[in-house]
Amino acid sequence: MGETATAQDAVLDHLGVGVLVFDSAHGLCRMNAAAERLLGATLDAARHCAPGGAPWRLANMAGLPFPADDHPVNRVFATGTARHGDMVSVRPADGGDPGWLRLDCVPEGAGPDRVVVTVADITEEYEALRHYRRSRDNTAEILENAPAAVCLTDAHGTFTYVNRAYTRLYGYAEGDLVGENFTKVVPPENRPALQAAHDAFIAGQREIRGEWDVQDARGERHTILADAVRLFDGDGRPCKATFIQDITERHRLERELERSNTELEGFAYAVSHDLQEPLRMVANYGDLLRHRYGDRLDARGRTYLDAMESAAGRMRRMIQGLLEYARVTTRGDTFAAVPLDTVVDDALADLETILTESGGRVSVDRPLPAVHGDASQLARLFQNLVNNAVKYRHPDRPPRIHIGARAAGAEWWTITVADNGRGLPDDTAHDIFQVFSRAHPDSGQADGEGGSGIGLAVCRRIVERHGGRIGATGTPDAGSTFTLTLPAAGS
Repeated sequence: MGETATAQDAVLDHLGVGVLVFDSAHGLCRMNAAAERLLGATLDAARHCAPGGAPWRLANMAGLPFPADDHPVNRVFATGTARHGDMVSVRPADGGDPGWLRLDCVPEGAGPDRVVVTVADITEEYEALRHYRRSRDNTAEILENAPAAVCLTDAHGTFTYVNRAYTRLYGYAEGDLVGENFTKVVPPENRPALQAAHDAFIAGQREIRGEWDVQDARGERHTILADAVRLFDGDGRPCKATFIQDITERHRLERELERSNTELEGFAYAVSHDLQEPLRMVANYGDLLRHRYGDRLDARGRTYLDAMESAAGRMRRMIQGLLEYARVTTRGDTFAAVPLDTVVDDALADLETILTESGGRVSVDRPLPAVHGDASQLARLFQNLVNNAVKYRHPDRPPRIHIGARAAGAEWWTITVADNGRGLPDDTAHDIFQVFSRAHPDSGQADGEGGSGIGLAVCRRIVERHGGRIGATGTPDAGSTFTLTLPAAGS
């Protein structure tokens, strides 16, 4: 019998889990080596201790010590029923690091006479679980307070979760939506199409990304931008997470802007038509005066006639520029991938005469990138910028212009057009992009024709139509640099 007990003790000491045996009359009577390591005490130090009187300290999930009648071992003694899976925190008797244990308590004999307790260290698993729960709680809090509306639907399209932003958007309480089909917030005429889109998405046959019409609890229509992600629930069944942005107001502003642009073009056309007729009369009478009576005019009279014809020419150019400005957003071509090398070559070909006459040279960092845009408008953009550099060149040197490009992230390019001209006076860098504004109102080309004050305004309008920005820096008499951003091809 003694040899059998010794053999049993050897087996217990080689187990990877701790084993303790409590006797109903004598307390702790057996404890293997693994239990000694986990609890920080030897059998000799803890022998005959009651479950709640051992040198180590156990606490429940709330961190509170067990009352004597609630200790897992004592409850098994009291009920005779096994307990499995109790999670307890432990503070070892030797002052070691606290941890977490899993207890399984099994009664033996009548009464029962003994309770066998197996102890497993689950500290790592518990910390991982606690980290998961904390991460899950943080994720839930982020979703709940996210500015974008978020909803989860199962494979059938039934709401399983909606966040606060979603309920605010649609005017429903959470309880009014969870358990309902998502088509509850879809106008009746669109429900079959959207349900079919949902089913195809769940089956992995299509994406859901784009603009949709929905309606709130009051029956008011909204336009949303929706982006769905296909997920799988805990049972491996497909479900859908949808992120929603209300773009109703943006659409309204876009419609107003489109209407404003149309009205601007109509106004510009009407004004130009009404102004060009009297301008033509002024020009015609100027020609008649010069051809019929030019030899009778003295020097002062010819000066007056020259001034009149020059003013009429400037007015004509301003009217033409105003029409071009108004048509940037209403007469543009469809966007496509546009190689800037080709665009710049086209622009420089159109400017060959003025570059030759001024002695100007243009250098280009090649190859230039391809961008997403309107090729004809981009050619006009570079033509205006290079023409501006020639027009406002420094009187003591021929114009030198350099066009460069550098990446601005994955989706944008920054383009620079630098010159060695007259530069920019202080506090004019922003104003020069306004209609009829010029940095050097007293300067112009060698032929005496100044700018119309429209060219750079057209540049700004073209860049903004492409979603970019344009700015200028410069120093008086030391040249200027125009910097603009354009979307990369494929962005």
